[in-house]
Amino acid sequence: FLGIYWSEMDALKELCDIIEEHPKQFSDKLAWTCRQCPKSNFLEAQSVRVSGSHLNAVLAVARILARNLDTTDNHAKSVLLKFLEALRTSFHRSFWPDSFALESISAFYIGLLGYVSRLSVVFGNKVSQLTREAIICGESDMDPSIFREFLVALSQNFPSITQSDGDKLIVILLDRKKVADESIESLEDQEIAFKLVTHILGKVKV
Repeated sequence: FLGIYWSEMDALKELCDIIEEHPKQFSDKLAWTCRQCPKSNFLEAQSVRVSGSHLNAVLAVARILARNLDTTDNHAKSVLLKFLEALRTSFHRSFWPDSFALESISAFYIGLLGYVSRLSVVFGNKVSQLTREAIICGESDMDPSIFREFLVALSQNFPSITQSDGDKLIVILLDRKKVADESIESLEDQEIAFKLVTHILGKVKV
């Protein structure tokens, strides 16, 4: 959870502990946590800026799902999938709270992908898809530093994906390497790409 929101973070951690210990008795608490996440129509808006509370709620839902709990319905999974579908927007600085430094953004990616890496290929394929789209499109207003932090986090916490998605992502990563220059930054990007390819080969589900 994000350390700059200490009291909220501690409360959500306690709530997660309660839900994980007694999932059936406290299913309403999971529903409440889902309601604290950014809504679909909010994420689909032309200009999106999430709050720290939004991000902590997303981490809480991802953590609970990663414990393989029976949520009795698919709402929590749907909430997380919708957020992952919109995650490409997070490569823009305007997506994040003003108070967020690059270190906080990196911490969020690491936390989120750490949980997602323990979920099914449905979630992993979403992450793979948005990564491919971001590399192919290379939007002019995308912050390369933020995208690099995402790739670093992904190389540390790579989710399970289908073989077809893995093959597509490997091709794009290798093509990206071919056009790289010899700058220090580019060499670092190539190292990240090699780590990703290695993880993809180890995580694909045939």
